[in-house]
Amino acid sequence: FAALAAAYSVAHAVVLLVQVVTLNVAINSQNNALITLLVATNFTELKSGVFKRFEEQSLFQVVCSDIVERFQLVMFLVLVSVQNLSKDGWAGTDAWLRDSGSMVLVVLWAEVAVDWMKHAFLAKFNKIEPAAYDRFRDMI
Repeated sequence: FAALAAAYSVAHAVVLLVQVVTLNVAINSQNNALITLLVATNFTELKSGVFKRFEEQSLFQVVCSDIVERFQLVMFLVLVSVQNLSKDGWAGTDAWLRDSGSMVLVVLWAEVAVDWMKHAFLAKFNKIEPAAYDRFRDMI
């Protein structure tokens, strides 16, 4: 059982590492790789969940997974920023802050906007009252 748990942990760590590396490459590329990555991931997220039937308890699971996803994204962006700072000799110039900061803000803004739209559609089509989110906040 311990070997299976270790194998799963290693596989999970590799998947997370691949996600960080992909985000790093997209942020540091000179073309539209970041926009392509954001559109692909966010379109998939919207398409997979918006028109499904959800009860309030199922929606709570979606909210919890969004919280985990946003936490992971913030940690990934911190790792990418630290890696970029170390690559530049820890010289956080105004130009670096403007370029990297804008990319980080674009990624965070896109994630928040997509989650907001997703939950707006879910609440509307499933006739879930906005007060449900207050209950979710109280439970968390």
